[in-house]
Amino acid sequence: MKTTSLHRVNYFDLGLHTGLELRYALTRVLIPAANKKLIDFQAYGFEASEKFALRLKEQYHPHPELNTTIIHKAISNTEDKIKLYRVDLKIQPNEVGNSIFKTKNNVTDEYEEVEGIIFSKWLKENVPNYHKHFNILKVNIEGAEWHLFNDMVDNNILQYFTVILGAGHDVDKVSELDCEKYWKLIKDNNINIHRFIVDHRPERNADIRELIKEKFKLWKQK
Repeated sequence: MKTTSLHRVNYFDLGLHTGLELRYALTRVLIPAANKKLIDFQAYGFEASEKFALRLKEQYHPHPELNTTIIHKAISNTEDKIKLYRVDLKIQPNEVGNSIFKTKNNVTDEYEEVEGIIFSKWLKENVPNYHKHFNILKVNIEGAEWHLFNDMVDNNILQYFTVILGAGHDVDKVSELDCEKYWKLIKDNNINIHRFIVDHRPERNADIRELIKEKFKLWKQK
């Protein structure tokens, strides 16, 4: 009897914080589709803050059936150790907003060191056949979108990401970055970032489940 292999879906969550978007993607999209034998999937979550990364590793790594790997690294343009500046807790007591950029609003001079990662290089080294898979990218990395999207364009991997989710506007909060150049890069490369922030004005979010469903259907027809 001939068996049909399932389509692989990869979900990359850049900037986990407490992992709310990752949990939503798993419980509302990926696991239900896998249970129906529509896909198989692998989720990768990146978090620069050691505190939050360790919490999520404790949550996910004892459960291999969730197909989720947590990576404690910061999206950057280097693989060296870099500074992650901590947000001002008087302004953000929930610790949202740590950034690799000292000039991002609401961060302090306090920092922790974290290993940097160039996303395209990591992808090519760690996800075999990614170019044949249905790839979803969620990004909310407090200004490091600048490095990420320049990297994805320069290294020709943007074309392999069918759905991009997140915020996308944090470059505007970093005074050392050229936000006009950033938004030109976004426009020139037709990068459509569908809003997906679970705990802040969720009524503004795209319908993530329907969006992924429709994009997946079109992708399979190619």
